[in-house]
Amino acid sequence: MKRRVVQIAPGLNPGDAITNEIFLIHEQILANRGSHGFDQSAVVAEHIHPDLSKKAFLAEKFQPRAHDLIVFHFGVAANIVDRLLQWPNRRILVYHNVTPPEFFLPYSLRVAGRLARARQLLFELRSFFEFCIADSAFNARELERYGFADVRTLPVLFESNRSRPAPAVPWISAQDRYILFVGRLAPNKRHADLIKVMRCLVDFGSELKLVIAGGVFSEMHLYLRELQELTRHLGLEDRVVFTGHVSEDQLAALYGRAELFLSMSAHEGFCVPLLEAMAYDIPVLARGDAGSAVLETMDGAGIVFNTTDHLRIAALVAEVLSQPDYIARILENQRARLSRYDRRMVGTELVRMLDELFADDSTNSTRGRHAELMG
Repeated sequence: MKRRVVQIAPGLNPGDAITNEIFLIHEQILANRGSHGFDQSAVVAEHIHPDLSKKAFLAEKFQPRAHDLIVFHFGVAANIVDRLLQWPNRRILVYHNVTPPEFFLPYSLRVAGRLARARQLLFELRSFFEFCIADSAFNARELERYGFADVRTLPVLFESNRSRPAPAVPWISAQDRYILFVGRLAPNKRHADLIKVMRCLVDFGSELKLVIAGGVFSEMHLYLRELQELTRHLGLEDRVVFTGHVSEDQLAALYGRAELFLSMSAHEGFCVPLLEAMAYDIPVLARGDAGSAVLETMDGAGIVFNTTDHLRIAALVAEVLSQPDYIARILENQRARLSRYDRRMVGTELVRMLDELFADDSTNSTRGRHAELMG
């Protein structure tokens, strides 16, 4: 009997943290087939970027096998939910957080509506999963508030690209010194605050640039235009760079030469770029409010602040970059933080959880017979 782990997501896009995690699980964590309670793995999504089309199945054409275990990655409303709940297969939920819809209301009613629907779905899904995995304690608490009973916590799986070649990139010259932020262009990331901090740094006499690396999906073009207009209004056209989507090699190059990583994001369920920047030995400064998992992800490393005072943050950036000893202490703390992140342990624990369900499935013959009839 073939036992298969099937990961399902609303969408798959290159460079997206959830997509990256799904394929890390598929290609590395579950790759040693035959040594666990399962011997196959598959990825399914409603929307698949053309670059990933040969690595996943389209949801509309997918029908599970009788003994498939469904692992549903949840972060936004998805049409496949209705079909998924009709399948008799065992299933678990991996929760990546749903961004509060109010961040998107000024820019896209459709996106805000999908996010509002996703939060409503959480109430409806409470009794349909064997257990849930949250990628931060912040997300776990949110699931519990929605009424989920068996919630387990495992950090996001990510892979540092530090070993990748660092090609020349078109946005900066070899002489440029810059602050970096990595993340999709979404309003909760508070890119406008980054730009205003940059204005203060320029007023201090700094020659730094600000590089904002991240793709923009079609419904966020109004948000991008707003940021571009702010950049022009503040006279920073030659100091602020919007890269759009970057390849993995280009991202490695941007991380590899950055002076500092600065995040002003107001809401995060985990925020993988914070740890990616640490892996490149870049000092990380991040806003860490109570409504975000940033404090948890930083875990005592880098510098966390809870102000949006652009002048004070610019002064902090300037202070850090002017003191090599200060930077050395920050980097030492960040290396210690990374040492507490054990990807092997995360993968091992995930496999243990999946094995637990497959072992239990052998005693669940009624479910299995029903699944065979349906499949």
